[in-house]
Order: sequence, then structure tokens, then C-alpha cells
Amino acid sequence: MVILVLTFALGLGAAMMAPTWQAIQPELVPRQEFSQAISLGAVQFNLARAVGPALGGLVVAIAGPGAVFLINAASFLAVAIPIYRWRRPAEESALPPEHVTAAIWSGIRYVRNAPGIRAVLVRASVFIFFASALWALLPLLARDQLGLGSGGYGLLLGCVGVVSVLEATVLPSLRRRFSQDTAVAAATALLAVAIAVLAYLHNVGLAGASMAAGGVA
Repeated sequence: MVILVLTFALGLGAAMMAPTWQAIQPELVPRQEFSQAISLGAVQFNLARAVGPALGGLVVAIAGPGAVFLINAASFLAVAIPIYRWRRPAEESALPPEHVTAAIWSGIRYVRNAPGIRAVLVRASVFIFFASALWALLPLLARDQLGLGSGGYGLLLGCVGVVSVLEATVLPSLRRRFSQDTAVAAATALLAVAIAVLAYLHNVGLAGASMAAGGVA
């Protein structure tokens, strides 16, 4: 029960931090460098995902899961403190302040009248709905089907991060060669194959390869 509460608290903190961090990125770099900044952010995220799970598994083995939750919670301070101390220039507006409810309805009206945005949201929602099964069931797969402990589970996650970091080095050339729709379709198919392999072939080596393919997707 305590672990569930801690997991919920950390998830809540991440849900509050991520939009803030993404919202300030356009103010940190020039507009013409924004796409490169997003790619760099993805690289640091995947690099952390490559190293973090292995370190997390080691901490669990040495000090237990409570220590991992404590370290993870403390890591949020590295982002929260700079944002709190950041004194960005105030923007003057002649418009009255907008309430949260009104802003939500404005966003809904915008999406309703923007077919391109609707298409992106639908495709992303469908992809995330099915892809979430991988992250939700991977701990059970690692423990019950592959017989791995926390360290082995961390290594499976590390396969995703390592390949994602390596892929970021060739991402600019892939963007020039393939359209966005083609890349999304290929990534979706590749992830589907990786999840199918994990579902039916319970082998540690194949599991690592499938997680690497998931990292590419």
C-alpha cells in the first residue's frame, strides 16, 4: 500500500513538472533551434533511461525500493528550484486574465476546428493506448516469465535507452529521407512486432532485442 501511494505521488509530481518544463523550452532557445532542442531533450531523457534503470536496480538490491523512491523524489528539486528562482520578464497584456475553465474550453474549441490537430491527437492517443501495455506489463514479464530480478528488469529498460540515444545521432538524416507519416507508420509497426515477440517468446535475449526495437520505435 505504501509503494502504491509513493508511486502515485511521484506520478503526480511528474505530471505537474512535465508541462511546465515543456512550456518554458521555447523561451530558452531561439525559434530556429527549437527542433534541435527537442531532440537534445529526448537524448538526455533516453540517456537517463539507459543508465537509470540499472542504477535503480542496484539501489533496490542494496537498500530496498524505499531508497529509490526517496532519490527519485529528491531529483525533482533539481528542476523545481531553478524554475522557482527563475525571474522571467513579465509580459504586459491589455486582456483580462483567463480562468482555467475558460482556457480549457478555448482549447477544445480550437481542436474542434483544427483537423490537423485532431488527426495528431487521435493518432497519438491510439498509439499510446496500446504502447502503454508494454510498460504496464513489463515488470510482470521480467519477473514471472523471464525469472529476472530488479537488476535484470533495469537492464531491459536500459536496452531501450541505449538504442534511443544511438538513434538520435541519425535522426536528422532520417527526417530528410522519410516523411513524418512514413516514420510514424514504420515506428508503429516496429513497436507492434516488438510487443508481439515479448508476448509469445519468453527468452531473455529476444526480450532485450525486442526492447531495443521498442527504443527505435
